[in-house]
Amino acid sequence: MTTSRPKLVLSSPKTVGVIVMAVLLAFSLFAFNRAKVQTTLASGEPLSAEFRQDYKLVPHESVVKLAGVEVGKVTGVEQADGNAAKVVMKLDDGTLDKLGTQPKANIRPTLVLGGKYYVELVQGGKDGAAAEGATIPAKRTTVPVELDKVLSAVTPE
Repeated sequence: MTTSRPKLVLSSPKTVGVIVMAVLLAFSLFAFNRAKVQTTLASGEPLSAEFRQDYKLVPHESVVKLAGVEVGKVTGVEQADGNAAKVVMKLDDGTLDKLGTQPKANIRPTLVLGGKYYVELVQGGKDGAAAEGATIPAKRTTVPVELDKVLSAVTPE
């Protein structure tokens, strides 16, 4: 009695080529969207902040810091009324417990003359946790003052 072996599905060169192309496509999509994939898959707590001005923050690339330590990433920048913007952040687990009940948020440059920008969180209010998914209002946020705006204000026209 002879037993017949099932044919391998990969016996066709066309099938092998399609599988290789699919793997390469998946790898390239991951490589070009690595920052977004990492932020999405990471655990964390959401927090938003309203700023009076839309400022050079890049979703999934701009970082969030607390006392100089990176504690999260900016996940979205949504246009609000006029030039204002709502910044959505994903913070590391436990960060909300350290912010207090009325935290503040500032947009800061990494270099004196600009470069990349990040969100700096500042503890505020009473001890306790900020509400998960809460929004820091515009009255408790600041944006940096650019050198060219300062110079244009003090130079005669």
